[in-house]
Amino acid sequence: MSTAIKIKNYQLQVKAAELLIRHCLGNPSEASIEISQGQTVTVSIEDIDLLQSYNWWAVKKGNTYYAQRKIPMSRKNVYIHQDIMERILDGPIPEGMTVDHLKGNGLKNCRSDIELVTRAVNTSRAQKRKQSNDAPFL
Repeated sequence: MSTAIKIKNYQLQVKAAELLIRHCLGNPSEASIEISQGQTVTVSIEDIDLLQSYNWWAVKKGNTYYAQRKIPMSRKNVYIHQDIMERILDGPIPEGMTVDHLKGNGLKNCRSDIELVTRAVNTSRAQKRKQSNDAPFL
């Protein structure tokens, strides 16, 4: 085994230990990890491997942050909520549909906090949150 593989394996083990510690200290059905810009992303425990498998960073869109990663061998990026919804659907997100964060927090990606909706519904909900000043977490 090469040194690079040993180091990578060690880093994954440390990352897994960090996730486990946060899981045990918080809600037992959730796991979270800090990503860039001092932000923390949270997922359901069954999606913990997504946090471990990729390097996530925070991207600010409007008033909220989202967790994003690079697609290997591609110039494209994907959000964690898209990965999770595709797992739930066991396939790609249908055309014209999008993932809504029910509480407006783009870093809260537990299965109970996201929902597949039309883009029109997502836009309408976002406008209502903005109007009611129930703004997403910064």
